[in-house]
Order: sequence, then C-alpha cells, then structure tokens
Amino acid sequence: MLYIAQPPLSYQMKQLEKELGTKLFIRESHGITLTEAGKIFQRYAQQVVNLTNETTDELNKEQNGTRGIIRMGLISSAGNIVPNKAMINFTKFYPDISFRIYEDNTINLIDKLQNGIIDLAIVRTPFNMQDLAKIDIITDKMTAVYNPRYYSFNSNELKLADFAQQPLILYRRFETIFNNSFAQQGIHP
Repeated sequence: MLYIAQPPLSYQMKQLEKELGTKLFIRESHGITLTEAGKIFQRYAQQVVNLTNETTDELNKEQNGTRGIIRMGLISSAGNIVPNKAMINFTKFYPDISFRIYEDNTINLIDKLQNGIIDLAIVRTPFNMQDLAKIDIITDKMTAVYNPRYYSFNSNELKLADFAQQPLILYRRFETIFNNSFAQQGIHP
C-alpha cells in the first residue's frame, strides 16, 4: 500500500509508463488495475525490492561480523585439540559464518597469520610473537622415548636431572627451551 497523494502518484505512474514505453495501468473510476505488462513489471519490481532488502541484510551482517569466513590454520598434530564442539556450537549461533581450514607447520602458519592469509592459528610454541597475541589453550606433556637396552631409568616420571650426561636427540625448535631449562638446573646433557 502506497500512501502518496493522488496527483504526485498519478504523475509518477505516467512517467514510469513513458520511460518504459508501455502502458502498465488501467485507470478506472473505482481504482486501477495492472495490464499484463504491469503484472510483469510488478513481478520484477518486487524481485528488485526483495534483492535490495537481502543485500542490505547481508551488508549489515558483514558489517556486524555475523557473516563471513573464519580462516583457521592448524598444525597436523592439532587434530585432538581442535575445538570441534566449540566450532559446531559457534555455527549454531552464527549460521552465516563458516570455517576454512589450512593445515601447515607452525612456521608457515605464523607467516600466513602475519600476512593476513589466515585469521587465527593453532600452533606449537615457541614462535615469533611479533605483532601477534596468543592464548594458551592446552599444555602438552613431553615424552621421552628410549630403548631400555641403552638407557635405564628408575621411574616412569622423569625429571630433567635424569638426563644429565645422556646424549639427546631434540627437535630443533625446542632445543633452546630444553637448553635453558637444563642450564637453570645446572645440568649439562
């Protein structure tokens, strides 16, 4: 229902017919009806109005952060830490937000994060924290794997002192952490 005074409405209707080059309305004493061309125009005009409303809604969702894609980087060993339940619950509240998962190693994921390719990453420490913030989500226990033919330990839970004078093979990224921990306790493996 349009609430426009009769003269301006009549003028706009005539202008529309003139612009389209066809008669859209049948004017009668008790009102107006649409011609076949008018019905076609009405159908498309309604689609334009609907599309405009949908576009406005989508733009508002985009602006408010309730629509889009969260690009998440994961290390391959993060399968047991990925918050699947949290992601499922999140998508229940925000059905217009989806996840795009990138799997890589920590160094490459940090690079992607710093270059804006991904929005967040689940990685292992240590890493270059420059321009990044972090939240610790889980603490992993480290496991010493050894062949009992070559080593003998008296307990199932080892302390750093148990490694004094033992040759060790360490993952390079953790070497500094281990060396600092050993040095703090005066141990030199």
